[in-house]
Amino acid sequence: MSITRIQSSKLRGELEHISTQHQVIFTIAIKVRRGNGIHQWNCEGNLIRGNEISDARDGIFFSFTNNSRVENNLIQHTRYGLHYMYSDGNIFENNVFRENAAGAAIMFSRNLVVRGNHFENNRGHRAYGLIFQSSDHSRLERNEITENAVGLSFNQCNDNTIVGN
Repeated sequence: MSITRIQSSKLRGELEHISTQHQVIFTIAIKVRRGNGIHQWNCEGNLIRGNEISDARDGIFFSFTNNSRVENNLIQHTRYGLHYMYSDGNIFENNVFRENAAGAAIMFSRNLVVRGNHFENNRGHRAYGLIFQSSDHSRLERNEITENAVGLSFNQCNDNTIVGN
């Protein structure tokens, strides 16, 4: 299995990563479109590390993306720092999500590890530090969740472990 790495980038716009079979397409656009900072759909085994993302619609968007790592990123001034659906077995570690409308929205997923992240000062009409919707069998540990309108919310979630946040 090959691993795609997005590392040490400063994005003020969007990067789209679409993977089908062995094809990988990268597109960089300017801020005016206000798309997602990093967009992954139908991907497997990627590493997103050490990036600064700002002024995008969603900082990092995952859909049908499995067994990937997102670590040591700074995401700020977006709608959702992390917008995440239908993706399993991923690890989010040591990221900072701050001053977004919402820190992270994780939906319809399972077997995640969310560890050592900072969800800070995320305020807006969907003002959560971290919200889980219909997500199961995941572990949240050692996250700092501060100065958000609502810190942590779970809706229709089962068998999750929350430790030391």
